[in-house]
Amino acid sequence: MAFGLFAAVLQAQAPDTADAPVNYDADSQALILARRYLEGGDGSRAALLEALQHMGWGVRNAQGAVLKAPPAGSDTGLAMRDYELEELLWNPAEQPTIRFISFAQAIAVPFEDADPEELAQDLVDTLRRSADSTQPQQRFWSRFIIALGRVSAANYDLGMPAPAAIIPPNPAQLKSLEKEALTNPFALLKAAQPTPVWADDDPVLAPSPRPSRREDDARPDATERDEQRMNEISEELQKLLQDHGSPDAARQKAAQEKMAKLTAEMSAISTRQQAAAMRQMNSAMQQLKAMQEDGTDEEKSEDEETAEGDEGPRFLAEWRDQPLSLLQVALISRVFAADVRQAALRDARPTGQATLAWPRLPLAAIGLAQAGGPPTSFSGQFSGAAGDLWATGWGAYTGEVLEHHLPNNKFSKGVGIANTIIAWFKTIMTVARQKITIEVENAPLVRTKTRSPGEQRTARAKVEIDFPKSDVLKAIRAAGNLTTLDLQMPDGGPVGGAKVVWRLPEGSYNGKYQTANGGSQYRPDLAVVQFAQAGGPAAYISYTNDAGEATITIEGVPQRRLLPPTVRPYPRRAAVAVEVTIKVGNLTQDLNDAINTAMGGPISGGLSFIADMVLRTSFFFQKSKAFEVTDWKEPAWEGQFEITVKGSGSKREKGEKGGPDRDNSWSMDRYMEGRLHTPDWEEENEEAKEYTTDGRHKLEVDGDSRYFRLNDSSSSKTRDSHNRYEAIGPMQIQPPGRNQLELHSRAEPSGSAELVFNGGMMQLDLRPFFGAECIVGRSEQGRGRNWSKAGPEYLSLLGGVYPEHFTIIEPNDGSSEVIEGTKTFDYYNGSLPYVSNFDVVVTVKYQLWKNGPPPKNKRR
Repeated sequence: MAFGLFAAVLQAQAPDTADAPVNYDADSQALILARRYLEGGDGSRAALLEALQHMGWGVRNAQGAVLKAPPAGSDTGLAMRDYELEELLWNPAEQPTIRFISFAQAIAVPFEDADPEELAQDLVDTLRRSADSTQPQQRFWSRFIIALGRVSAANYDLGMPAPAAIIPPNPAQLKSLEKEALTNPFALLKAAQPTPVWADDDPVLAPSPRPSRREDDARPDATERDEQRMNEISEELQKLLQDHGSPDAARQKAAQEKMAKLTAEMSAISTRQQAAAMRQMNSAMQQLKAMQEDGTDEEKSEDEETAEGDEGPRFLAEWRDQPLSLLQVALISRVFAADVRQAALRDARPTGQATLAWPRLPLAAIGLAQAGGPPTSFSGQFSGAAGDLWATGWGAYTGEVLEHHLPNNKFSKGVGIANTIIAWFKTIMTVARQKITIEVENAPLVRTKTRSPGEQRTARAKVEIDFPKSDVLKAIRAAGNLTTLDLQMPDGGPVGGAKVVWRLPEGSYNGKYQTANGGSQYRPDLAVVQFAQAGGPAAYISYTNDAGEATITIEGVPQRRLLPPTVRPYPRRAAVAVEVTIKVGNLTQDLNDAINTAMGGPISGGLSFIADMVLRTSFFFQKSKAFEVTDWKEPAWEGQFEITVKGSGSKREKGEKGGPDRDNSWSMDRYMEGRLHTPDWEEENEEAKEYTTDGRHKLEVDGDSRYFRLNDSSSSKTRDSHNRYEAIGPMQIQPPGRNQLELHSRAEPSGSAELVFNGGMMQLDLRPFFGAECIVGRSEQGRGRNWSKAGPEYLSLLGGVYPEHFTIIEPNDGSSEVIEGTKTFDYYNGSLPYVSNFDVVVTVKYQLWKNGPPPKNKRR
């Protein structure tokens, strides 16, 4: 079926019912193009080039010649190199990522006294303001960066407030200490303390060290800036109250939209402040506990006082733990370097020469620049911001960031800082083609049935870099040859001495679980694995040997209670991933010398800054290794199912009351998998029941393992109108090697079921609820109205299917250990926007078993 810009990922509809692609507005295309890029394949290049066009960016070759110019009148003077594009198009979903805070820590280095946490937050705020800019290139730049996070496996939204990075105590923990709290008030206070998601000594995600600044530095800190912004928002909300009650509908709607955005921003600031206060209180409680245990109240050292937060709660940026793709890093770095350089040039402009206005907020209108010819010398291809920017007038997207982190008296350093940022980016791009393989030996890992840790397994990672295939290195080598430099480039292969930080993104105490409304929450009580000797960084950090290999030990989490001997195996899922920091020695002195020499311009801090920036750059690989964990459940019925919904067709309907005839077409194509098990609260009943008289078994759909696909479209056309609907899911693109339909880790059950045996017959009543984020597009044209919009929506995967439950009745007396079959329902109805109800065929495949391990699912 044709699906506008989704067409690259959807099957074509029959020729007689096909519609031309929907032309969605540029803002809607950001999400669509981001998904197409991340999918890889033939559509990835076209998607990235189209996105650059919307941003007003060109493409130039190594010599600076224009290969693809932006549309007329939209040129911002920014461009991507063709060799950079080749790196970014190399298996996009498989490329390493960089945590947002690692990125901020790296680019903060040449600023010398910048606070990485404040810098990261300022960049987030810049993206949010830019997303609402009246300037289309700036707006698309921001929305495309945000969309890349939405469609990634991490699925985060930089445009919205981030959830607090704390794990609140659950009701069971609080209840267990109620009695103790009567005699020891500190017990309840201690229990109420949230647990940080990331430990304070985490090698990557620990709070950034506070910067050293002069006592007379007048810049406000993050706390003061947040308080100032809260006051500004309050004033703006008060001013909007008059428009909110205006009889003018347009003014009222504009005021409502503005108030909603301001309220969301206020909520984000409040969440940050509360999280900081909670962390400070938690630290104070730990200090008090230590004092009580030691029985001392000695004077603390200056270092201890600083660590304890005497300077106030440590500000932490929103979304700091989320992974930025190399494309996101490229887009932010290039704009940031451009703004730094432009600020420096403005500051250095001779007296009497016109200067560029430097706005407090990102520009509403970008200064357009007609691209000139290539630079006069070949070394210009690596001359930092000067060589990668041909703008004669550039609008400062990040103006407010620079006002804080690069005060006026330091603008003279701007060119060197801009060149350093570009040099760092080119350096990390040389190692984009990292090959990481992870294996878990002797899986599955078996949990114990007691409150002791379970079996242990060794996870092994191998780190290699394919230097010879790096297009960036090829360009550097070409620059060296042309300038008579004798450059010795790295050969590639295994990487020794690299720091490997191991993560458990699924199945651990700090794993996120999806909630019924599409949000998420931390559920440490659902953890099944942990690192052996958990409790400190040494438990999850190792280093690669000369063969590029590193290992770590994983073990099963102790059970929360002793399990009876009647339990039987039940499969659960966990995953292990790695973050790798490559020591500077791996990026040889020759490589750094080559980049610095070819830059042809000043490098702030020289090689030491580049080395420090690389050391702060931790590459996070989302291509985790999933492995099975054998857990235990009481003997009861379990099962799995697959549901397929299909319906398509076209129909002409007579116009109503003399109106024009209507041509309708539709297609519904959905698929979902799920697993059934006896809920914990029913296990004791299952064991106690006498099934000769009661053959009723309660089941629920396991929320921890779901697979789905949704691909719908509908069209209604008359002589003077054309309305269309399109939807595709899942929205997120999984890394290679993962089932692209998977959606794991849901906190609540994804539906219910009941299995009944009565009179030699079996009845299975299946009521699944699957909800997921999908990309949804709508287009309405006719009678002067021309509107189209696409974006993410949380859809029920059985929404529009009637009825939404499935009852299967077959001869079976319940004596068999395994029940399986297929049932087709050809009398169900489907419903999609703009068209009348239509027939769909629903096929349910089911398999249930009891008192034994489940059959192997070969698909997974």
